[in-house]
Amino acid sequence: MNKKRQAVRDKTGGKCFYCGDDLETGRWHEDHFHPVIRYDGVPLYKELDVECNKVPACAPCNNFKSSSSVEGYRRKIADQFENTLKSSTGLRQLNRMGVVDLSPKPIVFYFEEAGLPFPSVEDIYGISDKAKSVEWKFDNVEKREFANVGGRMVSFNKHHEGGYLIISTDGDWNQERTVIPPSPIAKLVAAEWALKVAERHPWPRN
Repeated sequence: MNKKRQAVRDKTGGKCFYCGDDLETGRWHEDHFHPVIRYDGVPLYKELDVECNKVPACAPCNNFKSSSSVEGYRRKIADQFENTLKSSTGLRQLNRMGVVDLSPKPIVFYFEEAGLPFPSVEDIYGISDKAKSVEWKFDNVEKREFANVGGRMVSFNKHHEGGYLIISTDGDWNQERTVIPPSPIAKLVAAEWALKVAERHPWPRN
């Protein structure tokens, strides 16, 4: 086992991050806690394909979680109560007779019970508190979102050439533009970029 893979396993002392089962040597998976979502083997969210976002998982948990977020995985597991009863006549009978208990219960993962740390998406992308405080408003006429960042008007335009077109405009209609790739926190990434533009070109000018 190489050092990077060992470091991922050591995050839990050799247990699955989600169910807590002991991991079999060589048969466990490295799961991206925040999914990278691959297309043709290429991660859509490249910034999330980093070591701090990898956690050890048993094969059943990793396969069932797939590209879901942790909350999506929680919902998938909870849905099995209803889905299992629908698909099995025998199990419905056992449940009706009170032989088995299939009442829904809270889904609590091992990492939550153990108090294990995990990185937030904002931390991985390096989002500042200032960017988190930027307020976006939707313009029903332009059909896009706008925010005032450092006295400059910033527009967030969706689905531009596979990403998002961000335009920062000052009071003289001077513009700076960028295209950011898709991400789970695209507007926060846009706000971070807009803050840097405002630092370089403040408005009103001093």
